[in-house]
Amino acid sequence: MAVYKIFPTQDATLYSLYPSMNTGLDAILEASSKFGLDGTPDVARYLIQFDTDEIVDIINNKIGNKSYDIYFKNFIAEAQGINTNVFLEIRPVAQAWNNGTGYTLDSPIVEDGSSWAFSLYSGSGAWSLAGSNSGGTYTGSFDGNYSTQGGGNWYTSSNYLVTKSFGLRSDKDIEVSTKNTVNAWYSSSIPNYGFIIKLSGSSEFVNNEDLQPIFKYYSVDTNTIYPPCLEFRWRDYSTVLTGSATGSIVSTSNIKMSSLKVLIDFMLM
Repeated sequence: MAVYKIFPTQDATLYSLYPSMNTGLDAILEASSKFGLDGTPDVARYLIQFDTDEIVDIINNKIGNKSYDIYFKNFIAEAQGINTNVFLEIRPVAQAWNNGTGYTLDSPIVEDGSSWAFSLYSGSGAWSLAGSNSGGTYTGSFDGNYSTQGGGNWYTSSNYLVTKSFGLRSDKDIEVSTKNTVNAWYSSSIPNYGFIIKLSGSSEFVNNEDLQPIFKYYSVDTNTIYPPCLEFRWRDYSTVLTGSATGSIVSTSNIKMSSLKVLIDFMLM
């Protein structure tokens, strides 16, 4: 089995409580729904993008015509409040966005990249939450009672939706097959604006302090050995021996015991 990994070109978290704040250089990515001190739910979703040219090169020049799969992997840094089964959704983004140079709660807040309200920078590229483009129809969601419009967007096709369920004591790392989406980027069926990772709709903007799922994952800017990646996996051989093969299977009469094995047996006597 051959494995080849590529790492993100950009990533950032979007926080509903800070609609123009950019977090593009944070070492942590977050998907959560928190109960604020004033009773206002604070939802976080994150964006992550990989280079199209790298994807095309791997499929064309490394994998070729072999069978393969593609996994999105993200390693957990911290998880809280997972007291019931919670689902994360991994979907393809439908709009271009910028990484930016901000950190969470910079003072003053940095607004030069993607945020809850804007895809490019503060005042530019408001997230479009309904429509269609060359890749198909897309949507978005927010709760007008608790946040401004925004929170990213994603294609609605079920072909691209990937979910991951987590329980109280389950492993919180993300490792899911995203082959359908990556193949769509490869074939230009949809433009590659990366993934958005978010809680399922029923777990967001929940006005209940007993339901506060928080997932924090390492970003590409981590100083650990656990950055997120796309992992391509394929068989690096083309021939499999079968029972009908002749002249290629070693018979037991040709197998000789190694001198190391004889020495070990002698020493154990």
